[in-house]
Amino acid sequence: MELAAAILIVNGALSALTSLEVVGRLADQGTASAPIALLSFAIGIGSVVLGILVRYGAAWLVAVNVVAVAGFLEISSWTALGLLFGILDVVVLLALFRERPWFTWSPEARSEREDGGED
Repeated sequence: MELAAAILIVNGALSALTSLEVVGRLADQGTASAPIALLSFAIGIGSVVLGILVRYGAAWLVAVNVVAVAGFLEISSWTALGLLFGILDVVVLLALFRERPWFTWSPEARSEREDGGED
């Protein structure tokens, strides 16, 4: 799960930095596409937050849905960077499905099992 969380965090950070670069270039040109680039920046920051939540065992369903949609959109862009990020999203998605028990574990359930087994 650490790898999947790290991929989400790094992917989101790179996306946010790329979006900031685009916002700067669009501001220099006076183009009206800056709101779209700012939305892309917000999505990148959201990916970082989602990666942190995944690392701590929360937001499994949200992560699966967001990563699946992001992977589809990135792969469908047919650019080298889009394909790379899309493939990384597929790796994260597979890790999320494979490690589903990571999100169902809780310390309370473990302590109840241990208490019940000692009687």
